[in-house]
Amino acid sequence: MTVATTEVPTLNRALTQTGRVLGGVSREQFALPTPCAKWNVQALINHIIGGAFLFTEIAQGRAITAETEPPDFAAGDYMATWAQAKGALIAAWHEPGVMDRTMTFPFGELPAPAGLNVELMESVVHCWDLAKATGQSDSLDEDLANAVYSFVHQVVPAAIRTPDGHPFAPTVDVPSDAPIYFRLAGFVGRQP
Repeated sequence: MTVATTEVPTLNRALTQTGRVLGGVSREQFALPTPCAKWNVQALINHIIGGAFLFTEIAQGRAITAETEPPDFAAGDYMATWAQAKGALIAAWHEPGVMDRTMTFPFGELPAPAGLNVELMESVVHCWDLAKATGQSDSLDEDLANAVYSFVHQVVPAAIRTPDGHPFAPTVDVPSDAPIYFRLAGFVGRQP
């Protein structure tokens, strides 16, 4: 598989965008559904923040063998917790030798550059999920979606798509001239 190399500054931009969208969420929106069918807004916030902590451990070379439910980060000051998670993740990607590591994800091992692409994909797709659910999707950075779009076509085959959406739902048909976030969402099985 050949994928474009993602740079750490691109991941940082994606995480900054996620932080902006998180900051635009009100607690009154926590029960709203999201395009990611298994999570409402509150559960998605927990997944996003928990995922950043998990990816930090992976980038640091720790083996992660199973996903666990994150604590309820949304119950407290989730913006402060997000800032901590983002800072730790970016610091992990600046450690000497990080790009030479083999990273162990719950689904298998990847070389660090591919792991960085997985993290970028998670950040961009779930940021769109949250933005769409909370009425903020018009302000998203299209360059980030473009950076992820070709990568997801290489790593999300039909064989891992299931009707319940775990890990990915079947592709939703979206016109080829639709906005990039719509095409990305449709490819990962979301209704844009």
